[in-house]
Amino acid sequence: KKPVSPAVAARLGKMFGDGAANWLRMQAAHDAWHAEREVDVSAVPRLHAA
Repeated sequence: KKPVSPAVAARLGKMFGDGAANWLRMQAAHDAWHAEREVDVSAVPRLHAA
């Protein structure tokens, strides 16, 4: 499965009338959802406000 590229997002946005940004936001949300479940971040320290 391939991610939605900006060019494809522009075409989908035109076809459905909702704009390319909507499709790119959905792709970014999909990518983030998978990254949060698949990437090991246990060694990354958390920053705290001073």
